[in-house]
Parts: sequence; C-alpha cells; structure tokens
Amino acid sequence: MTTGFKLNPGWKKVRNPFADKFNKYATTFKYDLVKHPASEKLIFIKQRHNDEWLTRCVPDFHHIAVGERIVRINNYLSTTYLPEIVDVYYSKLTTIPRMHIVKQYFHGFTGHVNLKNCIEAGVLNMDSGEKFEEDVIDLFKRPKLRRVKFKMFIERILSNVIEFQSFLYSKGLCHTALDPTHIILQVDYLVKFVGERHIMRHVKGYLHDPAAINQEKYGPVIVPRYSPDFFVHYVDTGGQYPVNVIGLTSYQIGVLLFDFVTENAYITQPFTAELVKQAKLHVSFSSVNLIKDVILQLTDRLFCDNVGSFREIESVLEQILKG
Repeated sequence: MTTGFKLNPGWKKVRNPFADKFNKYATTFKYDLVKHPASEKLIFIKQRHNDEWLTRCVPDFHHIAVGERIVRINNYLSTTYLPEIVDVYYSKLTTIPRMHIVKQYFHGFTGHVNLKNCIEAGVLNMDSGEKFEEDVIDLFKRPKLRRVKFKMFIERILSNVIEFQSFLYSKGLCHTALDPTHIILQVDYLVKFVGERHIMRHVKGYLHDPAAINQEKYGPVIVPRYSPDFFVHYVDTGGQYPVNVIGLTSYQIGVLLFDFVTENAYITQPFTAELVKQAKLHVSFSSVNLIKDVILQLTDRLFCDNVGSFREIESVLEQILKG
C-alpha cells in the first residue's frame, strides 16, 4: 500500500457507463474508473473530493483530513475487509488542494458488485429459469428456493457484517453507515466494505469521534434511512447523547434485513415499527411473523441502547434460521 504522496502519477480515466450511477450516491467524493500505463489491463477505482463540496472547504483545507483519515484507517486496520489502496496523490482545484485515492475495483453497480444490486433485482422472487444480471453475487444467480437464498443472506452476508463490526470494535472502531451501497459482494462469498470515512472511534462501546459531530470538516455522516434517530441526535447535539455502537449495528442490520425481504418496496417511506408490521415480505414460507419480530427487536430503541455484545445480535438472527 502506498503511504507517500506524489503529483501526476500517470493514472488515466476510463470511460464507463457506471460512473454516473455511483456518483449520484456520493456526497463528499467523486469516483472515476482509472488505469495506469504500467498495467493497462487492470482497472482501478479512484475517489477524489467533489468539486462542489471542495469549494466550500476553503480557506483552512479541512477536507484533506477526510482523505487522510481514510488512508490512516486503511493502514491501521490492514484487513481484507477493506478494498486495498494502491496509490495516493494530490492535485489542485485552482488553489485548493485535492486528494486522490486509488483502490481495488470490483465490477458492478456503484463501482462494485454491490448488495444494492441484489435487493433491487429481487433475488427472492426469481424463478429457477430466470436469468440474472451478471453484476450480482454468484450465490444469488444460481436457481435456489427462496428459503435457501434467505438463509444464505443471513449466514453469508449479515454474518460477515457482524464479523466485520466485531473486528472493528476490537480495534476501538465502528462503521456507522452500513447501508447496501457500502457492502461489496464477491463471487467467492467474501464481503468487503467501503465508506471508510464512516469508520469512527468508540470508547468503551460508545461513539466518541469528532468526525461524527464536525461535519464542516469531515463531511456529512448521516445516511438517510440507515441512521437511526439516536445517531442523528448524537450528531445534532455535538455528541452529547451516548450512542451504543453495538446497538447502532443492530439497528442497521435490522433495516438491511427489512429492505432485503421487501426488495426495497418501501425504500421511500420512513422506517418505523408500524411499517414493519404492515409490510408485505417477499418470502413464501411460514416464518413471516417471526422475521418481522426479529426486525422489530433488532431496531427497537431499548434493545439498541442496552445490547452488550455482537453475539446477542447473532442470537436474534438465529431465531429465524431455527424457525
């Protein structure tokens, strides 16, 4: 991994129809596919500061802290859970420095083989003879019963989310924005995570990081739908309200599960307990009420405030597999 900085390193932009799609989700960064003369056959993904956001960051250049934070976190963790950084360099927008970070690239929507693909493609409703777009993870492309696919979603995706968060927790960190666009699926069943600027510090299990409350310096951190009210309150009050980071993970896993089994049918509606109770789940087996109960428990405010281990979250999910 490159830790130094250099100017004009020779990366060239690659025209690709996916660029506009994944840039519409970005707030702080813009993304391009690039290649290097030294490796013409390899494609990488490069993120750089968004022009509109960049011009609001003068005169103190605080925005550089966002990019440098991503690099420091990647270097510190040194894990296969995160895409590898292969280069870092600076350029300028007029007089404003801009940071570029070049990473591994995985083909697919939003620049990656992304969980959002699976949900929007309706993986649970596919008939055995129906073709599936090539961007979606291999295990969901194969004809399988809905119950089997649902079980695989819990055992091979949500379990990896919990494992990743547990790993971060042991390092004094937590990813605060586990929405589908930040979860990358690979054909070998491994899961990677992006949105590294949302990885923040905790102290004894409670969020404690200036990046969560200084959005002028570190950029927006609230993710619509996946940021619960108690996290929004923490941000709005300058960190005065304690946030249990394991509870934050529980909430986001609950929303992930809900959006998966409803195939984003309610994505434009605020996530509430009443919505869960009334929603139609795209599952054909007899565990609908059990699944709803699990989602309600994972996203319950009291549970999120008091859950003390990731094992407790796993135990709640296991109720579905046993049901």
